[in-house]
Amino acid sequence: MKKIKITLFLTLLALIAVFIIIFNNLNVIFSEVQRVESRVATLQSRADNIIKFEKEQDILDERIKKIESMFINLKVPIDFIAFLEEKGENLLFEISPRLVMKEEGDSWDSLRIQISLKGDYFTFMRFLEEIENSPFLVEVLNITINREEELLEEIQVSLLIKIFGKI
Repeated sequence: MKKIKITLFLTLLALIAVFIIIFNNLNVIFSEVQRVESRVATLQSRADNIIKFEKEQDILDERIKKIESMFINLKVPIDFIAFLEEKGENLLFEISPRLVMKEEGDSWDSLRIQISLKGDYFTFMRFLEEIENSPFLVEVLNITINREEELLEEIQVSLLIKIFGKI
C-alpha cells in the first residue's frame, strides 16, 4: 500500500510539474501573441497612413503644380508678355522690362515691368482688372494717368508692375 501511495504521490507531483511547465509556456506563448498582435496593429496603422498619404499626394502634387504655374520664368517671360499683349489688344502699349531682382522683404525673385498705354479709360480699367485677376503673382506698384488734351476720351497711362517668378 505504501508503494501505491508513493507511486500515486510521485504521479501527482509529475502531473503538477507538467501543469506548471505547460502553464508557464502558455504565459510565454500568450505574451508572445500579445506582442505580435501589437506589432501587427502598429504595422496596420502605418500601412493605413501610407495609403492615406498616397491619396493626398496626388492632391498635393496638383496644388504644387498650380502654385508653380503662378511663377513666370524671369529669364524669358514670354508667357506673361503674351498674356499682356492678349489682354491689351485694344490699347496701344509699350512694354519695358527692368532688372530681375529679389528685393528686401520679398520671398521670391521679381521682375519690374513698365507699361505705357494709350486708349480709353474703360478699356484700361478692364486691362488692369485682367492683370490683377491673372494666374500670375503680380503687384501693381504705380499708376500714372494723363488725359490727352486733343482727345478727351483717350488717356495715357504709365503702369509699373512687379511680377514674381523663378530664375
